[in-house]
Amino acid sequence: MTESGIVENYIKIREEVNETAIKLNAETNRLSFGRLVSFAIGVIAVTVGLVDAKTFALIIGIVALICFVVMVVISYKKSDRLLEVKASLEVYDRYIKRFSDEWKEFDDDGVEFLEASDSYVKEVAMDLDLLGEDSLYQYINVCGSYSGKEKLYKYLILAFSNRDAIADSAESLDSIFMTSKIAIEERQEAVRELNTLSELSYKLETLILKAKARSKKALLIKPETAVKNDDNDKKFTMIVAAITIILLGTAWISVILAALKIVSFLVPTVLFVLIFIVSQFMDGTFMGVSSEAFSFVNYLAAYEEFLSEIANHDYNADALKRIKSEIAKDSDKAILGLKTISGAINLRANPLVYGLLCTVVFYNALIYLRFASWKSRYIKRVPKWIDAAGEMEAFLSLAVIGRVKSTASFPKILEDTRPVIDCEELYHPLIRESEVVSNPCHVKEGLRIITGSNMSGKTTYLRSLGVNVCLAYSGAMVCARDASFSVLKMFTSMRVMDDVGKGISSFYAEVLRIKAMSEYVKNKIPMLVLIDEIFKGTNSADRIIGAKGVIGTLAKPWVCGMITTHDFELCDLSESHSNISNSHFDEYFENDELKFEYKIKDGRCVTTNAIHILKMAGINI
Repeated sequence: MTESGIVENYIKIREEVNETAIKLNAETNRLSFGRLVSFAIGVIAVTVGLVDAKTFALIIGIVALICFVVMVVISYKKSDRLLEVKASLEVYDRYIKRFSDEWKEFDDDGVEFLEASDSYVKEVAMDLDLLGEDSLYQYINVCGSYSGKEKLYKYLILAFSNRDAIADSAESLDSIFMTSKIAIEERQEAVRELNTLSELSYKLETLILKAKARSKKALLIKPETAVKNDDNDKKFTMIVAAITIILLGTAWISVILAALKIVSFLVPTVLFVLIFIVSQFMDGTFMGVSSEAFSFVNYLAAYEEFLSEIANHDYNADALKRIKSEIAKDSDKAILGLKTISGAINLRANPLVYGLLCTVVFYNALIYLRFASWKSRYIKRVPKWIDAAGEMEAFLSLAVIGRVKSTASFPKILEDTRPVIDCEELYHPLIRESEVVSNPCHVKEGLRIITGSNMSGKTTYLRSLGVNVCLAYSGAMVCARDASFSVLKMFTSMRVMDDVGKGISSFYAEVLRIKAMSEYVKNKIPMLVLIDEIFKGTNSADRIIGAKGVIGTLAKPWVCGMITTHDFELCDLSESHSNISNSHFDEYFENDELKFEYKIKDGRCVTTNAIHILKMAGINI
């Protein structure tokens, strides 16, 4: 299906969902009006019946109040359904926006991970626009939880984050395994299956957005902080239980005594008022405003449907089976318990009913005690559920490429110990297919010197390769008709910036980047280097000498890469090095207008356009 066909399909589905939303919204409004009317009639009729001893009025009032309660229940279900439909609308809106620049408005761009990364990961991620504003992460991310976002981040940086991992520690072994052929293909298998399970995937994305609408803050819980069941919690629970038993017991016994005319009705009235005051005073603690533990109820209450939906399906991919297995361990009983708790919590949305229940049965204290019981039984499994749910979110995000690109493929991961990259019709995922120009990319051991005029496509070509390598190792489809990659470590030097605080110039920053490449060469591990405008921060004489030295160092059998330059002298290196070749991009003039093909060609460039571009900009030469 073409890009326009994919967009039209999403627009059609969105229109159908929108019709459902309009109907549900109208039904919800009618129920809201009916609740108001039935409650007013009920209160008035009951008051008249009690004051004037009108039995008929009392019956009408009771019936009206029963209707009010029924409509409250129905309204809750309708509102919940409307929330889901609106979330579904947003899912399709987001897919439609990915076909224009509107995706750049998405709020989650992974910048928090970029800021927390070590300097090298940050540099490469910025070079390839993987994280931060207008990034690949922002484009494909559908995660709602911190766990999912963190996993997506880690998958996208696998191609270069473990550059120093030489199997000498458990952490390094884990890092190496994540980029092994087995691990990559396992992720591919999961993403491939989710691409075929379109209906399930869209439903899961809908439930993620629904969960965010319910409790966005709760979803930012980190799995490793989920287990908290210390002595202070237990002591507080015992105190709450004692207060609840004493207050409720005393209040209801006083009601019986008042009915028997042993005490005045003033006594139970005062006691119930006291219960209401205590319940409101402690409401923040009971409901989790000041309790970290209760935020996990909010998390799982928000994600209960997401978890249930995952557990209700069978999968073929091993990774998806593992996720289901982890979630299925006691999660059905735990989620059932949470449905009761979350349903009780949701009554807070109706202050009148909630306040009445808090007064009569110390409602919020009972909710807290119910959760304390749930927590003692299931809390140790919460981190594993959060982690499994996060992995599913990451896989759903990686599946986005296959849903929005008409030309995409799962790359073959080669066992070859040599560096091999073989792609047909490779293009950049952040450029619209209707506008992008694809290119072949066949790179084996050796370096390719790429020359070309300004704006001809050299840098975009490097970034297209780099970002697709990241997609390949993450397990996602790549933006190419066909692709094969061997497992290698990637190094980049593109968007190099100075650091005034550390007294590092942009040239010295580039030197440090290239030094890291030169040092890593000694490990004789397959590696990919992508260098844009090598040593552009210094004079041409020093640049050429330095570049020749670096290229000579990097031109090894276990290294493949591309180096762009405006220094045509570097092209001569192909004559003395068998594993160095030349490619170029060029331009042409049409009616005195500068135009580009953005097609890579063999050999060195023989044209320049800087003077023409200066004149186009209005600068007199």
